[in-house]
Amino acid sequence: MEIDNLETQMEFEKGERIWKGINKRLSLFILFLLVPFFLIPLKAKTGIDYARDLLGLTKYRKYGRFVKSIISPGDSLYTVVQKLKNNGLLEILEQPATIYPVFTFEDNSPKKDTFALYQVLHRIGYSFYYPRYINRDLNRYSLQMEIKAIQQIDPLRFIEEMHKRGCRVTDIKKYQNYMFIVRCGEIQIPEAYTLKQLAVGKGVQNPTGTYWIAVPQGVLPTIKVASPTGNRWHPYLAFYDGDLHLLDQKEVPVPQRQVIIQPPSGTRFIKIADMFTPTNIRRGFLIEAKYTMDRKFK
Repeated sequence: MEIDNLETQMEFEKGERIWKGINKRLSLFILFLLVPFFLIPLKAKTGIDYARDLLGLTKYRKYGRFVKSIISPGDSLYTVVQKLKNNGLLEILEQPATIYPVFTFEDNSPKKDTFALYQVLHRIGYSFYYPRYINRDLNRYSLQMEIKAIQQIDPLRFIEEMHKRGCRVTDIKKYQNYMFIVRCGEIQIPEAYTLKQLAVGKGVQNPTGTYWIAVPQGVLPTIKVASPTGNRWHPYLAFYDGDLHLLDQKEVPVPQRQVIIQPPSGTRFIKIADMFTPTNIRRGFLIEAKYTMDRKFK
């Protein structure tokens, strides 16, 4: 078809760009929908299997002989990732780009899975991300994220940070982007203060303005939170169970100097923040915790 004028040509080229964008999004969507079929285990994986999945077939064919010289069949996923990274074989982007990794959780507990994932992404240096697709199928919960990045996710750091939060990365596959298979047990928040740390009163300060307290099962705490001079604390308190289901929350729109917290039964985590902005509590808090055992757990 011959294009007669500049305006028509511009419209034609615009249509081509839109169609290419649709095709790209469609291919990502189809891959995401096929995730459950990629997860059906046929046999126990060897170290070489992990390496091939991490590199992708094209790169594995190129470096296969070298990979086999450094990877043992009995190597764990973590060991394989370490060896590939130490030998410069894990892909790193050379310029800022958008990546679309997939995260599949085998325990299918969306609240705690998403919480752990977002905490880890932030911890390893990503600030701009959001879910493109979400799917629950075959007792799995999967998200495909769109992330503004200067490099691919470092699988080694991802494994280590997920482990700190009570999650185990069981497999990693490389297609156009990485796909991480994760199984989370009892959730952990490594940034949370323990009641033992707070037993004698502790001054705490966090530039993010969010403070977490971990409460062991069967413990009934009473927590005193004092806000020092210079703060204008409008308390926001949230109480979560072990799967991070919200049990209760309290908001006080009037500045407070001190609050006594007695969380509801079943609380495993307490979140303390300001209703409006972290700058209101930039001087931190003095927190003191007293606690007894619930009779049901004695």
